[in-house]
Amino acid sequence: MDTTLEREQLDNPALVKGIEGTAAEISHTYNVLGALLPLCVGALLPGHAWLKITVGLLALSVLGVAAPRVAYGNPTRWARALVLAGGFLTLVGLKLGFA
Repeated sequence: MDTTLEREQLDNPALVKGIEGTAAEISHTYNVLGALLPLCVGALLPGHAWLKITVGLLALSVLGVAAPRVAYGNPTRWARALVLAGGFLTLVGLKLGFA
């Protein structure tokens, strides 16, 4: 059921741009925090390789719980998916010799 007000809001470029801007800001913040935390731990504790990986996976799980609050999703599924994807990419990186 579409109302005139909803059509006017969707046709309003400023409103759509505001929504896209907010999504971009959230995505940017999550990307920076997700990458910065393991990098900082790696810089502070250079000899502990598995600690960096653990912190990275922990950061992914925290972001996985926080992200669905914005996207109206299931926090458990998001956290599980992000940790599994991060673990898979970690194994690929180890196999290819990036670690």
